[in-house]
Order: sequence, then structure tokens, then C-alpha cells
Amino acid sequence: MVPPFDQMFGRNDWGHRLDEWLQVLGYERVWLDGHQLDKLPEFYIAIGHSVRGVLHAVIYSNGALVHDPHFSDTGITEVKDTYHLEPIGKES
Repeated sequence: MVPPFDQMFGRNDWGHRLDEWLQVLGYERVWLDGHQLDKLPEFYIAIGHSVRGVLHAVIYSNGALVHDPHFSDTGITEVKDTYHLEPIGKES
């Protein structure tokens, strides 16, 4: 069962709730500063500011935007950080 993330907008506990849910599934988020392509899997979440000026998360693959959940589909202006999922305990 997926937590109701859509109801967590503006709350500070969404990240903790996401990590708890992933742990139950046997995964953890791995955060990287910047856009370190050599350390990223094929698909990952990229974080940066949108053209609307808000911090935004999109899906990237091999250095390119593949999905923006916002209807504008404009992505982000620059990748500030990334995260991806790995099985808990996997050696990086």
C-alpha cells in the first residue's frame, strides 16, 4: 500500500514517510550532490528549480529529462541533487 503522498503537500514528514515505506520494500534512497552521471543508474530523480522558481523533482535517464510530473513538462533549469533507489545494504 502506497502512503498518501498527495495529501502530504506542504508537510515536512513526507521524506521520512517515503523512507519508511521504501524500507518495508527493501530499498533505500541514495542521495548525491550535483549530477554525478558516473555514479547514477539508468533512471533517477533529479532535483532543481523549475522555470516557475520552485524546487522541483523530475525523472532523468542517462543525463536527460524523461518525465516531468508538472503539466508544463518544462523540467528543471539545473540539476542540484539526485537520488535513486538501491536495495538496502547494497555495496555502492
